[in-house]
Amino acid sequence: MLNGNCVRRAPWDAKLGFQRRKAMFLSLSAISELGGAVGAALDVVVMRSYPVLYMETLSDGRRVIRSEREELRVSGALAAKRAAVTQDLKERAIMARSKSANGVRLATSSIEACHEGKELYDYVMRSSADPAEAQRQLTRAQAEALDRYAAEQQAAIEADVAETVDKQAPQRQVRALFKLLVCDYPAHKCKQAEPSGGQQLALVTVWGPRGIGPADFAEGSRFLFTGLTVSPRKTGWQQMRPHHQDACLRLNFSLPGSHFKPMPADPEIVQRSEYRERGTLYIDEMCHISPGQEVDLAGTVTACQAAAAAGQSSVLHLSTVDERGTSHVATVEFPVVTFGSVNVASGCQATVRNCVYAPRAGAAPNTFHLRAGDGCELIY
Repeated sequence: MLNGNCVRRAPWDAKLGFQRRKAMFLSLSAISELGGAVGAALDVVVMRSYPVLYMETLSDGRRVIRSEREELRVSGALAAKRAAVTQDLKERAIMARSKSANGVRLATSSIEACHEGKELYDYVMRSSADPAEAQRQLTRAQAEALDRYAAEQQAAIEADVAETVDKQAPQRQVRALFKLLVCDYPAHKCKQAEPSGGQQLALVTVWGPRGIGPADFAEGSRFLFTGLTVSPRKTGWQQMRPHHQDACLRLNFSLPGSHFKPMPADPEIVQRSEYRERGTLYIDEMCHISPGQEVDLAGTVTACQAAAAAGQSSVLHLSTVDERGTSHVATVEFPVVTFGSVNVASGCQATVRNCVYAPRAGAAPNTFHLRAGDGCELIY
């Protein structure tokens, strides 16, 4: 069965049968959200390369996305808890085992006829005043039986400990990902766009990257992608700004079925695309920014309110003064679930990358409100 994104219209006089081209190329605007897997190659320019994120699936099915710094904190806390629980359980098991067999003590004369691992263990570890000397008195067969029993006992203890640890501090289901905002490379002759004009941008989520990362996809570079799939967009995307992530076509890159290849790019052709070089704005320049637009913002930290509880946000207050001496203020919210508690000292120069302008009704003049998206970075 062919998906809609695996076919395209051909000229009326096109020859049927095998084609000379190794791949079919499509424009991003020709991809249908309901068309299934993309069977064509996508020739694109990377507009933005976002940092690595970690998505955890909780026991109730909910999903939480965390930044790399917050993931390191959460995973480190869990590892410390599991290590402490493991150590405590092992110590309890050793104490219980030492108290359990104060039963029959075997005489030295009777041990020569014994070949059972448990009896040998009781003699060597509990009946003998010098376990090392008692172990040297055993025959080779007895020593092997003792070693097997000791290994079985140790394996049983470790299995019980692991099961209890998994109950008290269960392992997390975490998957790494990063996102790329891409646009069409406009010079490809084989691509076909929709006559009515569709989405010219796409947000590509790279799932479970192994050996690749955001640094491999430099902004402004050209790449060829194959084997991508389409994800539904959020409700109400039609009313969003064109450069808002949720308004973009959403594609998935998953190994081993997906592939990418760096391609040479003509700088003049790249300039004709939707790509614009990243630039840092100061707060007094925010008056030219549209709501929902993503920006890199710089300023001086005037205050930082750390999140008091889960579900809340840390708030970073920034300010700059323009050439006329007018002060401009910006507040950036960082959800604690994704970024943890943000704490930056006042007076620091900070840059917040990939934050979204989210104006509030009734805000004071020269005051701007922004929120940190999943791919936001705080540099100070």
